[in-house]
Amino acid sequence: MNFSLSVKDISFIKPFFQYLNIFLITPWYDFDKNSFYSLKFSTLYACVLLTIKCLWIFAINRGFKRNYEYVSENFLHISWTFILVVRNLVTVLKSTVWDVKKWKTLITNFKYIDVKLENTGQRERIWKNFYFVLLLQHIIFASFVFYLLYAFISMEKIGLWEGLWLNPFSDCYQEFLTVIFITTLARSIKDRYKDLNERLIKNCENFDLEGIRNAGNIFRTLGETVDMFSQIFGYQIISILFHFGLQIIVCLNYTFIMILRTSKEFVCRIIIANVLLMVFVSFNFVMIIFPIDSATQEARKFIDLCHTLQEKFQKGPREDEILTKIINSSKHFYREFTAAGYFNINKSMIFCILANVATYYIITIQLNESQS
Repeated sequence: MNFSLSVKDISFIKPFFQYLNIFLITPWYDFDKNSFYSLKFSTLYACVLLTIKCLWIFAINRGFKRNYEYVSENFLHISWTFILVVRNLVTVLKSTVWDVKKWKTLITNFKYIDVKLENTGQRERIWKNFYFVLLLQHIIFASFVFYLLYAFISMEKIGLWEGLWLNPFSDCYQEFLTVIFITTLARSIKDRYKDLNERLIKNCENFDLEGIRNAGNIFRTLGETVDMFSQIFGYQIISILFHFGLQIIVCLNYTFIMILRTSKEFVCRIIIANVLLMVFVSFNFVMIIFPIDSATQEARKFIDLCHTLQEKFQKGPREDEILTKIINSSKHFYREFTAAGYFNINKSMIFCILANVATYYIITIQLNESQS
């Protein structure tokens, strides 16, 4: 395993990909042989993992009995549990039963593009290295978990192991890893679009007709890769977006209610803990939206460049014909990232989701006041 590879070579993700196999966020795939392995055993492992997860969720809901005075608390708790179960189910099934062949197409496309762009074998400096950044992210995540655990066990007056058992930190970690993986692939697609745009300009300046044709083929493959990405991760992204909106409402509602119930000694800890939770889900949300939006903009830039270069570097009817064909082809193969085809993913979603969060939080306040 080589941990020093640049993100421009998709082989860099191999160690992280294999680590995610433990949680079945990714399928059991052999990068060297370009094939899956132990499919039957991975399906059995998925059944065992899902059974343990469901039993754990059932156990903590029975073991941690809290009398909900407000309807909003009960409703939000049920909604949060439902999203937790659905996200675990979808993530595991997507890597073992559904879309298994699409995973192979996704990785094969990345390898093909890297060969065409001559990105294979590139190295990166330590502070820009993916695994160095991943280590820093894990340190920050661990600090976040330790404080949340401290605030929870001090408020509930329970032991460390009971606090770990009653908190969904394993699911937070799974979502954390899923977001990093999705973000990494989205950035990889963006970087390849960016390299392609730079290569197109050089080919046009040198009037390299073969290079221009290859650019059109790479753009088509990138469009297919975006399609595979949307189909594989669409439902996971939907569940993460729902979790973001719901968790913000839960944190605000819980803080409001606990301030009324709890002594002043714990108010500060409750506020800090819930702010950290909101920062965590907001980080996951932003980490997904912005790289995907940047990749879409780079794809649009390719089409704009074709129009600009057609006017600027027109040498003859043959060159003009090739660029015209590439423009028509790129318009056809241009793809936007979608959440399993239900809606496009872009920065405008931020304001849409925040508006919905504000609306539903106002409803929870009204429900709480009606019961006071």
